[in-house]
Amino acid sequence: MISSSNRRGEDNLLSKSKLGVLAIITLFLLSFSLSFALVRAQSSPYTTEKTTNVTIGSNGTFNATESDVGASYQILGTPGATGTVTASVYNGDPQPTATVPNGTSLTSFIVVTIKMNANDFSSATITLSYTDSMVQNIKQPYKVYKYNADSNSYTALPSTVDTSAKTITVTLSSLSDPLLAIGGAKTATSGNLLSTGIIVVAIVIVIVLVTVAIFYLMRSRHGSSSEPLVSGTEMEKPSPAPLQVQTKMAKCPQCGKEVVPKKTWTMAGKPNKEGRRTELTIGLYECCDKTFRETIDKKKI
Repeated sequence: MISSSNRRGEDNLLSKSKLGVLAIITLFLLSFSLSFALVRAQSSPYTTEKTTNVTIGSNGTFNATESDVGASYQILGTPGATGTVTASVYNGDPQPTATVPNGTSLTSFIVVTIKMNANDFSSATITLSYTDSMVQNIKQPYKVYKYNADSNSYTALPSTVDTSAKTITVTLSSLSDPLLAIGGAKTATSGNLLSTGIIVVAIVIVIVLVTVAIFYLMRSRHGSSSEPLVSGTEMEKPSPAPLQVQTKMAKCPQCGKEVVPKKTWTMAGKPNKEGRRTELTIGLYECCDKTFRETIDKKKI
């Protein structure tokens, strides 16, 4: 018969082995989550959105300043015409695959969506504010760049810069809501160094945590040749949910025809005080030889 002391010893060794495996799994998940959070905090864009009601005055002009998104508007159109203008600000490029002019770096991305009858709209002057931290990695002269969906690239717009007021002004003649960004010549590789530094720190953390876990497991097994081995459990990564094809129709601002989206994408917003975020589904439409965007869905997650 096996003595009670030997049985207790075997049970103790088995418990240590299980604890070692559990420690490895826990530390792996912790390190993976930390690495993912670091990279995502650096690269994932979030939105800060502000919608302003528009009523064209008797002089044919509407003026508004929204400090929350760092933008001012002057919209020219038919007196009495109404609509809205929405600004969505991003801390990263929502079109990361787009081509940027050689030697140029972009910052402070914003989408300006003007919704009103196309026949009542003449033009819109957009003034973007910037801070020293926003432009620390680019050189003057600064310009505003516009994203072109057809070529998947950014092109410079005629821009008026006021370095004293720290503003850049451009004029738009179309209702197709543009993705704009402030850009300039690249400085030294400070941006690349920041990205590389974050990734290196994340990798070092992973290595240290895994090393500690393996050391703990080896120590728990030391001195016991009869201790049962417990194999590590391979963690299955959840399969990404299938992307739902959005089929919401939208009216062409030029002819009023209902059209289906050419492509769609989603953007997750900044968490509120309750920890919930706004997720926007944007559709890109094409009609009358022009493209325009429309918010297909907006929900809290």
